[in-house]
Amino acid sequence: MCFSATASFTFAAALAPAGIVCVRYAHALGASWMGFAVFPLAFAVQQAMEGLVWLGLDHGRPLLIDWGAAGFLFFSHLFWPIAVPVAVHLFHREENPGGTILAALMAAGVALGMVLFVPVVASLGNIPVSTQTGSISYHLPQLLPREGVRLALKLTYVGIIVGALGLSSDRSIQGFGALIALSLVATELWFPAAFISVWCYFAAVLSLCLVAVLAPEARTCAT
Repeated sequence: MCFSATASFTFAAALAPAGIVCVRYAHALGASWMGFAVFPLAFAVQQAMEGLVWLGLDHGRPLLIDWGAAGFLFFSHLFWPIAVPVAVHLFHREENPGGTILAALMAAGVALGMVLFVPVVASLGNIPVSTQTGSISYHLPQLLPREGVRLALKLTYVGIIVGALGLSSDRSIQGFGALIALSLVATELWFPAAFISVWCYFAAVLSLCLVAVLAPEARTCAT
């Protein structure tokens, strides 16, 4: 997240109870919502990992920087491209919207996650990180040096995340996907140097909307 270790840890602390509430609501509704319900908890851990990066940068602790960055990038590069299409699949197990397209997105998420995270694992002990415009920048060009390859992977990543959410027949999930897409555009326009960190922050903020989505569903189910 932008700004500081305090901001990252504070936001993580705010996301955690929201995530617990979402999981409780999803438990009452059944397994279909559980994939989405864990998003705020996952973002809480991811933001806490970036808090460690900030601490490492502030106090000159390379070990904190490296393991915090590895934890943050685990979520951004491996977890999210897999978790998002899987969550859509779990929500629509009986309807199977998108059919083979959603199945292809799930498979692509696994493959892309592995391609993106392997260089991170290979760079443990020397993950390049710095601060730019008040945000953390992960210098992945050093991990994936060819610009054309980076662009192709980035477009694939966006297609998996936004495409999976857009395939849902549920309007609240479609709306969530539209907000994620808008946050991506805003990040690309105003925070390109720290794209990964800032877009994950925006997505984490938007994950709080899931409380508002699940609460009425749970109340309806209880009546």
